[in-house]
Amino acid sequence: MCRGLWRIEESFRVTKSDFEARPVYLSRHERIKVHFLICFVALVIARLLQRRLGGKFSIASIAGSLSKASCTRLEENWYVQDYSDGITALNDALGIGLTSKYLQLGDIKKLLAATKKDAN
Repeated sequence: MCRGLWRIEESFRVTKSDFEARPVYLSRHERIKVHFLICFVALVIARLLQRRLGGKFSIASIAGSLSKASCTRLEENWYVQDYSDGITALNDALGIGLTSKYLQLGDIKKLLAATKKDAN
């Protein structure tokens, strides 16, 4: 019982701090409900991702790492990954092939298509 309560309290803390669910600057009731629904869905996705990564990373470190992940265009069809670490290299956990530093536009499109296909 206490372990479950701790997890709920920690989820509220994550939602308030990492996802910045509060303060809410919305006045219409429908928008406030949608705001918290989005925060809840983000929490569920983050928990699933955390579990898929074997519980090695906190939600704060996952969110921080993913927010830093980016690519820069080098030439017409070539991109270089600017930031990558143990979390953004989610290859084993999710099967995303982002191990190479340089990516072609076609490879990026294939990765996006594969993630959409897996989602369905």
